[in-house]
Amino acid sequence: MALHTNPNIFHYPTSADITNNSHGSDWLWAVTAFFAFFTCGIIGDSYLVPRRARAFHYLAAAVSVVTTINYFTMASNLGYVAMFVEFVRDKAHVRGDTREIYYVRYIDWFLTGTLLVLATLLTARTPLPIMLWTLFLTWMSVLTLLTGALVASSYKWGYYVISILSLFGVVYNLLWTARRYAARHTSAISRTYLSLAAWLSFMSLIYPISWGVSEGGNVIGVVGEMVFYGVLDTVTRVGFVGLLLWGHRQIDPAVLGMAMRDYGEDEIVEKIHRAGEVAPAEATEGGVVETA
Repeated sequence: MALHTNPNIFHYPTSADITNNSHGSDWLWAVTAFFAFFTCGIIGDSYLVPRRARAFHYLAAAVSVVTTINYFTMASNLGYVAMFVEFVRDKAHVRGDTREIYYVRYIDWFLTGTLLVLATLLTARTPLPIMLWTLFLTWMSVLTLLTGALVASSYKWGYYVISILSLFGVVYNLLWTARRYAARHTSAISRTYLSLAAWLSFMSLIYPISWGVSEGGNVIGVVGEMVFYGVLDTVTRVGFVGLLLWGHRQIDPAVLGMAMRDYGEDEIVEKIHRAGEVAPAEATEGGVVETA
């Protein structure tokens, strides 16, 4: 049965019938510009806090940078392959046998998903094994959706189910397992963590719906797909970054083990840095180390 449905010889299409258009491209350029400015805003905001407290600004900026590159790529009509659709529709916006599948989006999700989950778990000072397991489930949820999008047969829905189960595992760890670690810290940490975990969990559960009506079920066209994902990405990431940076203004990063060592805190290192000198560990004379 499987060999009949998924034959050994499969000819990948060289072009797509269901494609993006100028309106979709204009929308993607708008999202690109927004996240480019948003990145600048995050970097600017980082200068309002001490250097030792900027770790989460770096994570937030990384999310925004990856998003900008992703939307720049899609707006440029790059980062996609053509794939046969399982369901052939009659409506004009989804008429045809092949559809554009933007693999660059999944690269974005893999990277930004890692960063978003990591920032959330670091807020709770989650133990490393739980953190790694949650990140693994995050990667599984993205990679199986990518695999499903590149499968022309009904077997794509098997990968879809695996992705949803993996996503449920991520949500469980965020809302239950890691939340108990956050509750052991101050009220500011617990409150910030809960807001991040709840927001990320809720928004993440909408993505399978978007996939199901676009790459999966071919219900909406590529332009509708771009608008759906664009709004979803913008609301999810801007909301998350806002909660993250605002919440951590009330948290001492040292409590979470996230305080970075500032070279200005060490007087000796600072003196050497400014004078460009090398401080010898032992007194020398004529190139010979003096010993007692």
